[in-house]
Amino acid sequence: MNFKKACLYISAEKQGTNNYPFLAGPEGDGFKNMLYSFVYMKKKFADLGIDLSTRDINTPEESFITFCLDNPHLLKSSKKNGQIWCLIINDPPIYCPESWDKAYHDSFDFVFTFDETMVDNEKYFYYPFAIDTEYFIQADIVSESEYRERKLATFVSHAIHKYPDVKNPGSTLHLRYETIKWYGDHHPNDFGFYGGTFIKRDYYFGFRGSSLIKKIIPRPWFIAWAKSAQKNLIRVFKGELKPLEKFDVIKKYNFYYCYENTIGINGYVCEKIFDCLYSGVVPIYWGAPNISKLIPYKCFINGAEFKDHENLYKYLKEMDYNTYRTYLEQAREFLHSQAMDRFSVKSSIEYIFKPLNKLISG
Repeated sequence: MNFKKACLYISAEKQGTNNYPFLAGPEGDGFKNMLYSFVYMKKKFADLGIDLSTRDINTPEESFITFCLDNPHLLKSSKKNGQIWCLIINDPPIYCPESWDKAYHDSFDFVFTFDETMVDNEKYFYYPFAIDTEYFIQADIVSESEYRERKLATFVSHAIHKYPDVKNPGSTLHLRYETIKWYGDHHPNDFGFYGGTFIKRDYYFGFRGSSLIKKIIPRPWFIAWAKSAQKNLIRVFKGELKPLEKFDVIKKYNFYYCYENTIGINGYVCEKIFDCLYSGVVPIYWGAPNISKLIPYKCFINGAEFKDHENLYKYLKEMDYNTYRTYLEQAREFLHSQAMDRFSVKSSIEYIFKPLNKLISG
């Protein structure tokens, strides 16, 4: 065990080797670099004379402290006496259920999570999802004429499911599908859906039996059938976006349907709502139940407060410019407030260092 070495254990091959997390800027390879906070973490360790590197450079076996980013079941090393192991829960159960299984927590000295209901400040500590705020350039507040010229609402995602997730009832992937379908059925001219993937698809949304059907009928027939079966969805489909095009696109709309990947988890607030606030677009939010505590400003619309799509649509459609402008002004106030500090890259790492300071520096 080397007290001058620390390991960042990420199971994915690309992201977890060759010091990848520490080399890319906040823009990353796609929409955002979700690992950007670890650039700051590496610098913090360097100031203490400790080298933080990925698992292929500083292995868990030789490092005195190891940070496992999700997937604790894939960390197969044997923990030695004197070593410190930390689990960072970054993904919700829908994507990484093992991170939330306390049976895997026994091997770790510290568990960092955005779910404040788990925090006891003994083993479980708060860790907010880090937003790379230094990358954003805050948009100006739109004028009344711009407000009237822009289209009503939009949504960008590659994760859409036609059917509810039985295993993960909190998943919003089906809710996203329902929103897109509703606009396609009722108000296609007021909505634009964009894919957030760079993989060419034969169809726009997954449906039961599609894999089997593709095997038994010619490809052109399948594409034609899929388009016919989903014609109302395709009415609002505007295409796939290249990296970072999202920010330019959503500025053409007044509202953004902001679905977290899951609802019902306190503290789970990802980059989606911040993309809107910085872009000068009002988000309609579904996600963390305590969002009003985390963002205590009237800068977003709580989608859960509306009984159905029609009710929400009417509210958006009838909103006057002064009301809309108030949302944007509140967004600017929040982004420059202390409440925003907790979501910064620097703050997220400071939350981790706080309970570890004595162990690391001593």
